[in-house]
This record gives sequence, C-alpha cells and structure tokens, in this order.
Amino acid sequence: MSERYTHQLLKVVVAQVCQTIGWHSIQSTPLELLIDILDQYLRDITRLTHRYSELYNRTDPNLDDVALAFREIGMNLGELQEYLQFVDPIERPFEVPRYPLPKESHLNFLKPGSKEVLTRPVHIPEHMPPMLVDSEEEQEEARRRLLRLRSEVRG
Repeated sequence: MSERYTHQLLKVVVAQVCQTIGWHSIQSTPLELLIDILDQYLRDITRLTHRYSELYNRTDPNLDDVALAFREIGMNLGELQEYLQFVDPIERPFEVPRYPLPKESHLNFLKPGSKEVLTRPVHIPEHMPPMLVDSEEEQEEARRRLLRLRSEVRG
C-alpha cells in the first residue's frame, strides 16, 4: 500500500518539476523512468543520512548528516542553492498526510487492582502479558452460574 502511495506522490512531484522547468507534456515511459530515478535517489540520501546519524551515535538525523550524505553521492550544494534561489517554489495540489500511519499499540497493561496484579509474583515484570487468561468478569459469571446450578440441584 505505501509503495503504491509513494509512487503516486512521486508522480505528482516529477510532473510538477517538469512543468516548472517548461515542459508542457510528458509520455508515460520517461515519466516512469524519472520517478524511478527520483525514488532511488531519495532512498540513497535517506539511507546514507541514517547511517551517518548512527555513526555519530544519534537516533535522529540532523542537517550535518544530510550534508555528509550529499557529499558522498557527489551533490554540489552550490547548485542546489542556486536552484532554490532562482526557481519559484511549487505549491502542493493537495495536503499530504503523514505516512506510514502510526500503528495502534496493542500493549496489554493490567488494570490496577485486578486479580492478576494482586497475585502476580514479584519476579515477573509488569510489561509481560497476563498469565491469567480468563478475565475477572468471566470468572465471576462462571461462579454465579455454578452457584445457581448448585441451588437448583439442592432445591
């Protein structure tokens, strides 16, 4: 899903850049080729940036890491500055949401005061899943049914 979405976003970006530099149309084959080149280029830059941030014991990359990645792939920062200075920025035709979407957390934290919390041995960390599979409500319902059956059998 995200690969297809990324491809569609890159298609819009490449088409806008082509339009900005004066092209009026483009055939699908050169468009796909430019998309693939841009995709590989961005992957190389992000991979190298990530590696440099890890090399300097950081979890979040900064502009120094990006500059080192640009230098390694042979990008001339002067040309990039010149492009940014003389080419007008392109407005996005639509707002791009953050992706990939953050996944839901399925962490199983125990409820305070539950039977599991009260009976769990001290050597078992809190982040471990519950050992009692049945919930307290299910156990209470089973007790009620058992008491009803006993009273029906006796009565």
